[in-house]
Amino acid sequence: MNSFTISDAPGNRLPQIDPPQSLEKIQSQIAALTAANASLAIKVDSHDALVANLAAQNQAISKKFDVLREENISLVLKLETVFNACREFSGALHTGMKELNLRD
Repeated sequence: MNSFTISDAPGNRLPQIDPPQSLEKIQSQIAALTAANASLAIKVDSHDALVANLAAQNQAISKKFDVLREENISLVLKLETVFNACREFSGALHTGMKELNLRD
């Protein structure tokens, strides 16, 4: 392989440059690059579809979490109601016990 060096100034040497290649070799390289580009395009399309699928799944999960959050809030409110009723019952029971003790 014949290589030559170009110098832009005395003492400065640029990288070696290969002589021109044959047209067939260049066409072969273009075909290989075109095939590689097509393969990458398919991979990008596949990746885009995967990302879209994951985004849809993420949105569905987010909606489920919203539903669970609402159910959780509802359960907390119900528990608060039960707790308050128990506290009132306990207070009434305590008052009733005091009244019974005072009557004896």
